[in-house]
Amino acid sequence: MTVSRTPISDHMRRLTYSVEESMTLLKAREVMERFKIRHLPVLRSGKLVGLLSDRDIKGEGTWIGTKLDLVDVGRVMQHDIYKVSGDTPLSQVVFEMAERKLGCAIVVNHKDEVQGIFTSVDAMRLLSQLQAEEDIKST
Repeated sequence: MTVSRTPISDHMRRLTYSVEESMTLLKAREVMERFKIRHLPVLRSGKLVGLLSDRDIKGEGTWIGTKLDLVDVGRVMQHDIYKVSGDTPLSQVVFEMAERKLGCAIVVNHKDEVQGIFTSVDAMRLLSQLQAEEDIKST
Protein backbone atom coordinates (compact mmCIF):
# COMPACT_ATOMS: atom_id res chain seq x y z
CA MET A 1 0.00 0.00 0.00
CA THR A 2 1.35 3.43 -0.89
CA VAL A 3 0.50 5.63 2.06
CA SER A 4 1.98 8.94 0.96
CA ARG A 5 -0.76 9.75 -1.56
CA THR A 6 -3.64 7.85 0.00
CA PRO A 7 -6.48 10.23 0.97
CA ILE A 8 -7.54 10.23 4.61
CA SER A 9 -11.08 9.32 3.49
CA ASP A 10 -9.76 5.83 2.67
CA HIS A 11 -8.83 5.26 6.32
CA MET A 12 -11.24 7.33 8.38
CA ARG A 13 -14.18 5.83 10.19
CA ARG A 14 -17.49 7.22 9.02
CA LEU A 15 -19.07 9.40 11.65
CA THR A 16 -21.64 7.47 13.59
CA TYR A 17 -21.55 9.27 16.93
CA SER A 18 -21.58 12.95 17.78
CA VAL A 19 -23.13 15.20 20.41
CA GLU A 20 -24.80 18.57 20.45
CA GLU A 21 -23.11 21.29 22.48
CA SER A 22 -26.18 21.56 24.73
CA MET A 23 -25.98 17.91 25.83
CA THR A 24 -24.81 17.29 29.39
CA LEU A 25 -21.41 15.81 30.08
CA LEU A 26 -23.13 12.92 31.81
CA LYS A 27 -25.03 12.00 28.62
CA ALA A 28 -21.88 12.46 26.50
CA ARG A 29 -19.94 10.18 28.84
CA GLU A 30 -22.68 7.58 28.53
CA VAL A 31 -22.35 7.68 24.72
CA MET A 32 -18.58 7.25 24.98
CA GLU A 33 -18.84 4.36 27.40
CA ARG A 34 -21.62 2.60 25.50
CA PHE A 35 -19.79 2.70 22.17
CA LYS A 36 -16.24 2.49 23.59
CA ILE A 37 -15.01 5.71 21.98
CA ARG A 38 -12.79 8.52 23.28
CA HIS A 39 -13.59 11.42 20.92
CA LEU A 40 -16.91 12.97 20.00
CA PRO A 41 -17.38 15.74 17.45
CA VAL A 42 -19.61 18.47 18.87
CA LEU A 43 -22.24 19.82 16.50
CA ARG A 44 -24.53 22.82 16.35
CA SER A 45 -27.27 22.49 13.73
CA GLY A 46 -25.27 19.77 12.00
CA LYS A 47 -22.06 21.82 11.78
CA LEU A 48 -18.83 21.07 13.63
CA VAL A 49 -18.18 23.51 16.48
CA GLY A 50 -15.96 21.54 18.83
CA LEU A 51 -14.52 18.27 20.02
CA LEU A 52 -15.12 16.47 23.29
CA SER A 53 -12.68 13.86 24.55
CA ASP A 54 -12.88 11.52 27.48
CA ARG A 55 -10.07 13.60 29.00
CA ASP A 56 -12.24 16.72 28.89
CA ILE A 57 -14.92 14.92 30.87
CA LYS A 58 -12.46 13.43 33.34
CA GLY A 59 -10.86 16.84 33.82
CA GLU A 60 -14.19 18.49 34.54
CA GLY A 61 -15.18 15.63 36.82
CA THR A 62 -12.15 16.15 39.04
CA TRP A 63 -13.43 19.49 40.28
CA ILE A 64 -14.84 18.93 43.74
CA GLY A 65 -18.62 19.06 43.60
CA THR A 66 -18.91 19.08 39.81
CA LYS A 67 -22.04 17.27 38.72
CA LEU A 68 -21.70 16.08 35.15
CA ASP A 69 -25.46 16.20 34.68
CA LEU A 70 -25.39 19.98 35.24
CA VAL A 71 -22.53 20.85 32.87
CA ASP A 72 -23.10 21.25 29.13
CA VAL A 73 -20.65 19.85 26.58
CA GLY A 74 -20.23 23.37 25.14
CA ARG A 75 -18.64 24.53 28.39
CA VAL A 76 -15.69 22.14 28.25
CA MET A 77 -15.34 21.15 24.59
CA GLN A 78 -12.18 21.93 22.66
CA HIS A 79 -12.62 24.74 20.16
CA ASP A 80 -9.29 24.30 18.39
CA ILE A 81 -10.12 21.29 16.21
CA TYR A 82 -7.82 19.65 13.70
CA LYS A 83 -10.11 19.20 10.73
CA VAL A 84 -9.23 18.16 7.21
CA SER A 85 -10.99 17.45 3.94
CA GLY A 86 -11.38 13.87 2.77
CA ASP A 87 -8.78 14.30 0.04
CA THR A 88 -6.03 15.37 2.45
CA PRO A 89 -3.14 12.88 2.19
CA LEU A 90 -2.99 10.37 5.02
CA SER A 91 0.73 11.07 5.46
CA GLN A 92 0.00 14.77 6.06
CA VAL A 93 -2.71 14.01 8.62
CA VAL A 94 -0.54 11.54 10.53
CA PHE A 95 2.41 13.96 10.50
CA GLU A 96 0.27 16.81 11.88
CA MET A 97 -1.29 14.59 14.55
CA ALA A 98 2.16 13.50 15.71
CA GLU A 99 3.68 17.00 15.60
CA ARG A 100 0.78 18.55 17.50
CA LYS A 101 0.25 15.53 19.79
CA LEU A 102 -3.38 15.19 18.73
CA GLY A 103 -5.64 12.25 19.41
CA CYS A 104 -7.72 12.65 16.28
CA ALA A 105 -8.48 14.48 13.06
CA ILE A 106 -12.04 15.29 12.06
CA VAL A 107 -12.81 14.88 8.36
CA VAL A 108 -15.28 17.45 7.02
CA ASN A 109 -16.78 18.31 3.65
CA HIS A 110 -16.83 21.77 2.05
CA LYS A 111 -19.91 22.69 4.13
CA ASP A 112 -18.05 21.92 7.38
CA GLU A 113 -20.25 18.86 7.90
CA VAL A 114 -18.49 15.99 9.62
CA GLN A 115 -17.84 13.00 7.38
CA GLY A 116 -15.62 10.92 9.63
CA ILE A 117 -12.87 10.70 12.19
CA PHE A 118 -9.31 9.37 12.15
CA THR A 119 -7.82 8.68 15.58
CA SER A 120 -4.40 7.77 16.89
CA VAL A 121 -5.76 4.26 17.45
CA ASP A 122 -6.71 4.11 13.76
CA ALA A 123 -3.16 5.18 12.90
CA MET A 124 -1.70 2.42 15.08
CA ARG A 125 -3.97 -0.17 13.44
CA LEU A 126 -2.86 1.02 10.03
CA LEU A 127 0.79 0.88 11.05
CA SER A 128 0.28 -2.67 12.29
CA GLN A 129 -1.37 -3.64 9.00
CA LEU A 130 1.44 -2.09 6.96
CA GLN A 131 4.05 -3.87 9.07
CA ALA A 132 2.25 -7.20 8.63
CA GLU A 133 2.16 -6.66 4.84
CA GLU A 134 5.87 -5.85 4.87
CA ASP A 135 6.60 -8.98 6.93
CA ILE A 136 4.70 -11.12 4.40
CA LYS A 137 6.67 -9.61 1.52
CA SER A 138 9.99 -10.36 3.20
CA THR A 139 9.24 -14.05 3.79
